Amino acid sequence: MTLRAVSLRSFKLDKVELTRSLLSLRSEDGKPGKPLDFDEFIGTSCKHFDCPISVTVGKEINRDAVSKSGKKYESKSKFKRKSIIPQLTDIVTSDDDTRTEKSLVLDDHTLLVMTYYDHLNRLTEIHMNKYQYHAIPWVLMRLIALIAPFNKNLQKFVIKGCKVDMYTIHELSKLLPLTNITEVCLDQSPLREGNYDVLLCDTSSIRSLSLARCNINDIVCERIAARLKYLEPAENTLVTLNLSTNYITDVGAEHLGAALRTNRHLRYLNVAGNQITDVGANFIFEVLKQFPLTSEEIIAKRKRLADYLNKKQELIHRGLCEFKLEDHTSKKSSKRSAPSRGHSARKEKVRESLSDEGMKAKVEIMVADMMGPFEDPFGVETTKVLNGHCFSVGNLVLCYLNLAYNNLTFASIQQLISLLSYQQRTKTARLCGLLNIIVEGNYLPEECKELKDLSILLKNIQCFGGRSLTDKMSNKKKSTVIISNQEKALSE
Repeated sequence: MTLRAVSLRSFKLDKVELTRSLLSLRSEDGKPGKPLDFDEFIGTSCKHFDCPISVTVGKEINRDAVSKSGKKYESKSKFKRKSIIPQLTDIVTSDDDTRTEKSLVLDDHTLLVMTYYDHLNRLTEIHMNKYQYHAIPWVLMRLIALIAPFNKNLQKFVIKGCKVDMYTIHELSKLLPLTNITEVCLDQSPLREGNYDVLLCDTSSIRSLSLARCNINDIVCERIAARLKYLEPAENTLVTLNLSTNYITDVGAEHLGAALRTNRHLRYLNVAGNQITDVGANFIFEVLKQFPLTSEEIIAKRKRLADYLNKKQELIHRGLCEFKLEDHTSKKSSKRSAPSRGHSARKEKVRESLSDEGMKAKVEIMVADMMGPFEDPFGVETTKVLNGHCFSVGNLVLCYLNLAYNNLTFASIQQLISLLSYQQRTKTARLCGLLNIIVEGNYLPEECKELKDLSILLKNIQCFGGRSLTDKMSNKKKSTVIISNQEKALSE
């Protein structure tokens, strides 16, 4: 049976039955707080929904955690055979169910789904490696999406060296928002449509995305970079991005530089083994140091600040109204219960004014805690006005940049020295700038003064732990910018 034979309609009709099977598995287990048996569920469900390939689920438990008595458990691998094709069930048969991954005898038609558990028998990782016979079926991905939310400790999902299609990636993108997965690896799994950006469309917990050796070109790189710009869901969560060994040129590097212009969460960027020249590298370098803001960026910044202040005032006004209503109701009830004491009207007005001021201060504190400070890539702390023009101090959040094995020359080394020298003068304890940059494997001289200067600069940066010499000497912290400064910036 082919993949297309499994219709969406039949899958939706059997979804109720699947939910019942989930509940039955939980009731048989007898422990509502315990995660469902992933291995048993995948094996049974693949057979029920006629998965087009044979699936074997392997289980490895980490026993390296220290017990209460101080002894260490040795790692133990346990593999349960859940084959869909009957004639393959006798490949691994023994009285002892314990097997290592190397001992499994599998043919090219069988997909091995490795599951990794911690020492408390909680599912933490799912791996699919080196499967080229058939694209990972969307049926299997949807079944995993049904069981994965029950495993709260699942953090890593790997599809490495496998054949995938647009349906595989689509189902994976639907799975991510439902789980706590923070790391996704699709290395050596090229996708003809190249729509890897769908993994970054919705709000999820993904913090690390690896797409090495996925035949990514400039068009795909542009779509990925667009998801990393400010106010995009992935901009707020993604910390590491690996695009090494692809087909990214200066055009793709320009799009990455445009994303880094406003992205203030990405700390690791690996574009090694691509086709980037000095021109493309300069697009990235330019946003890591001081650069002028465009008129569109200035207008957008003011609009974001105005929206923030308007929302804050709206919440303060709403809170004051609620407090006054409660205060009025309590006073009205107290007047009915307590006799009049003959207070003067003047004293009553003074008391009401004092209570109003205290009430307003209390509401402002509550709203400030609720909304937090105004954060923007072009905020007051990270911008300055020079000769009537507004400049950004640059992206000082990116810590690691890998440009190895590209087409860089001596000109990029000179640009790097200038960049690192600037960041050393500008960085703070919170915004440390580049801590490590790799340029080996490019068209560079073996020995020259500039390479030595670059090496010394990097050693000094790593020695000071990302803090500038001025910060080390003074050991002072910048005071928090108050809202009046933000209002002043709005008027600029």
